[in-house]
Amino acid sequence: MDQGLCCSALQAQRVRHHVTIEFFRRVTQRDAILFPHFMPYPSRYAAILIAATVVFGTTSCADNTAPGDDPATLAGTYVLETSSGRYAPISGSIVLTQAARAERRVRYDRGSAGISDYVTIGTFALAGDGTIVFSLNESCGSATCVWNVRASRAADSFTLEYPDPADGPTIRETYSRQ
Repeated sequence: MDQGLCCSALQAQRVRHHVTIEFFRRVTQRDAILFPHFMPYPSRYAAILIAATVVFGTTSCADNTAPGDDPATLAGTYVLETSSGRYAPISGSIVLTQAARAERRVRYDRGSAGISDYVTIGTFALAGDGTIVFSLNESCGSATCVWNVRASRAADSFTLEYPDPADGPTIRETYSRQ
């Protein structure tokens, strides 16, 4: 997943802990050399440590997403409006949930082989550049592969773009909120 978004609570806690400990270590080393008479008072360092923890604890990973960038605001059903490319689907939909889960259902015209349905499920996240990043699970024979694909976003729609599997023109799928 793209780490351009706000870090998880556990990552934030680890960063705060590391920064606080590193700060305390450097201040202690510096002051032991510059102010040897100050060292007998470790309670002063405890006050510095507590203050640093409060400052870093409240600002290191505040919610930096704008109201429109919350993944829950994207929740809904999106229907395939247009598609282009040699192997583009003929119809389909993508369902996004408030829990950042995604399900893509598309139909392909296989010519004489008929119409085939294709379903992938996975997750989505908002990247720092405003795009939607999908991680969808696909069947790869006896294994499961993850298809990571980005979508550019507009008000109530998004467009997936990905390469043609046989070096043809780029495949584009535009979905609009239903």
